[in-house]
Formats: sequence, C-alpha cells, structure tokens
Amino acid sequence: MAANLQGVFGKPFKEQQAFFRRKLALPSERWDDIQRDQHDKAFIVAGAMKADLVADLKGSIQKVIDDGKSIQWFRENFGQIVQKHGWSGWTGSDTPAGVAWRTRTIYTTNLKTSYAAGRYAQMTDPDVLRARPYWRYRHRTIENPRLEHKSWNDLVLPAQHPWFTTHFAPNGFGCNCTIDAINERQLKAMGKTGPDQPPNNGTYEHVVASTGEVHVLPKGIQYGWDYAPGKSATEEALHARVGRLDGLDADVTRLHVRSLVRSTIFQRFFAGELQGEFPLGVLPAASKATLQSPTAVVMTSQSRLASHLLDFPSIGIDDYQLIQDILDAGVLIEVEGQQVIELLLNEIRYRVFLEPVEGRLHATLMKLP
Repeated sequence: MAANLQGVFGKPFKEQQAFFRRKLALPSERWDDIQRDQHDKAFIVAGAMKADLVADLKGSIQKVIDDGKSIQWFRENFGQIVQKHGWSGWTGSDTPAGVAWRTRTIYTTNLKTSYAAGRYAQMTDPDVLRARPYWRYRHRTIENPRLEHKSWNDLVLPAQHPWFTTHFAPNGFGCNCTIDAINERQLKAMGKTGPDQPPNNGTYEHVVASTGEVHVLPKGIQYGWDYAPGKSATEEALHARVGRLDGLDADVTRLHVRSLVRSTIFQRFFAGELQGEFPLGVLPAASKATLQSPTAVVMTSQSRLASHLLDFPSIGIDDYQLIQDILDAGVLIEVEGQQVIELLLNEIRYRVFLEPVEGRLHATLMKLP
C-alpha cells in the first residue's frame, strides 16, 4: 500500500506525511470547487459542507498515511464520522456498492496524490537531481489501461521537463501510474542514448456540466488532473527556506546556496517558471562588514532577473552560477555611487552590483569586455 511505502533513496517518507498535514480542511459542494494545484493546499470531500466533518475526515486520512491503515479501517472510521456528524445524502450513500466506491475514491485519491507530492519533493532535492537527472513515466494499470498512459510507459525526459507540469502522475481517478527518478546508468540500461522527445497526443475539450465552462486538456489527462501534485508546495517550501538562510552558519549557507544555484530548480527560476526571489551567493564576512549589510545572502528577484536578461541577452545561466566565486575572490569597489564586487575570471571582467532592497541584498551581474 502506498501509505506504507518508504520513499526512494532510503529516506523515511516524511515528505508525504508533511504534505498532507499542511493541507487546510475545506468544506465544499463539489470536488472541483478548487482546481489543479489548489488541491496541494486544501483537503476537500465533495458535498461535505461542515468544517468539523471535513476536519475529522482529513484526520482519518492523515492516520492512514501516518500509520499505514487499511481501506477496511478507513471505511469503518468513515462510517463512524458520517454517523457522528449526521451527514446524509452524499453521493454513493444509498447502496453498499456506492459506499464502497465512494470510500475507495476518497482513500486512493488522497493516498496517491500525497504520495506523488512526497515523491516530487524528494526528486526535486538538489542532491537527488544531480544524482538522478532524468524522470521516467511508469504505467502500472493492468486492468482497463488508459491507452495514452500505456504509450508513455518508460518515457524518459530530463527531470522537471515542462511536459511533467501537466503529465506528472497520477493523471486521473484510478490512475496507478508513477514517475521515477533515474540516473545515466539506468537510462543506458534501457537501451537509450539520451532522453526521449516529449510526446504530443493532442488536446480535447471538457465542458463542466454545471457551469458550461470549457477546459482544454492534453489527451490522456482527466479533467482536474493536469498538474503535478506537490509542485506548488515544493516551490513555496523553497521560498520559505530562502527566508531562513541568514539564520544558518555562513559556511553552511554558502554550501547550501551554491548547491541551489547549480540545481534544476535554479534553471527553472532562470527560465522564468518560478516566481519570487532566489539566493545567488553569500558575502564573505569582510565584505558584509564593509557594506554594513544586515544580511550576507545575495539575492535576485524574478522581475529583476527577467528585466536584466531582456536588456543583456548575452548573460547566461553559466555566468550567474559564477556569482559565489566572484563574491569570494573579487574586490569591493564603488561605481557611480553603487557598491560593486569585481573579478577578472576566465578572461572576462565580471561585476556584481549590490543594492539593498527592503532588508534584502539584491544583485545584478554584468560582463565587461
């Protein structure tokens, strides 16, 4: 059972537990009252409109995830919660088969999505991304397989390829597909010399019967499932982690930031896929003291970076990944009233312009001939 599995790479699967625990218990009328990655933040059960009822149902699923409880246990607990709150008339309540279907849907959907979210958090860890830079789609449904999903079996793409934004499994109710992180050796063992090309199966339109709203979805992806469970939560965790960097030992912070800047997460930030701020480097103690800066962490924001790259397209991600080296070995000078750290590196004169912004220290990188 998914809830009883441990995560890959020998880690206890605390990421799945933490992901589900962070969710808000939210009363709702329909399962699609919230859309796509909003499900990363909220737990809902269609038709459960009382806050206490939803909270108890969420607590029941949390126990399933934490303790590996069976579906039989959940069904018994579900019945007790429903009776306690006097919830009646819910979809499936009229027949034993309906109750079995409804409880199985609640049980499996929350286990699979929380498991996928936990895996996403693990597989996007910078150390894991370096060791296992590819993601493989695994089709696992034997009875009544979805043909598109079957055709994607053993598809390998670079980790966090945009295709996974809509195709990160599971891809619908009852879907058993998963995504695995693999390394170069495993890729070659599959008979591949490199990652595959992302498939294009076309799109289809789904019309919401209650509202008439039209959604255009990739073929093979069920309505409401065109997102990567846990992706938004992982990005928010990154932003929270950035806010804690100044509380760490300077050497630890430097190693941590250097790892982040060399990760796939920074590639996505550099490409404009992630919003907010990102750490680029850590000032040496002497530079921090000279600047009288309250922080040693040098940042950039998505808006600042995008504007800068638009004006200076010759500056690439490889240049930005040198910022820690420039901060460590460069000379602090003043250029037109602005503090700059300058270094001649690889026959290129780099300048890191530093600007205090609301308690942060933001950086802009320039290359001089």
